[in-house]
Amino acid sequence: MQHTVAVTSQNKKTISGHGGRCRKFYFYTIENDRILKRELVETPREEVLHEVFHNMGPEAHHPIFDADIFLAAQIGQGAIARLAQKNVRAYITPQTDPDTAIKELIEGTLKVVDMSTTQNHGGCGGGCGHEH
Repeated sequence: MQHTVAVTSQNKKTISGHGGRCRKFYFYTIENDRILKRELVETPREEVLHEVFHNMGPEAHHPIFDADIFLAAQIGQGAIARLAQKNVRAYITPQTDPDTAIKELIEGTLKVVDMSTTQNHGGCGGGCGHEH
């Protein structure tokens, strides 16, 4: 079975924090525990996840919605809940290297915090600069 994993990487080197504001992502296509493809996807500033969720309406699309798994160093509860509605499992990881994270994910050794199943109180998890 084939899976797509999106990893935040604003600087194209490390896994970034604040997944809702990130514009650069590595997309990994994985099949049978092998990486088939690694692709950098960059979104315009006005199409970061935060903007898509708050200002573009429920029909808006973001490349992350095509992934099965989303990895970030940090992401708010509201974004996690909205990604779950799009069938994307969001994980926070302390791992900083995208390629190492994918290798560890395949091996089953990646340290993550599964925030997709925690209770959601709405919003973007605080710290995003506006009221909900």
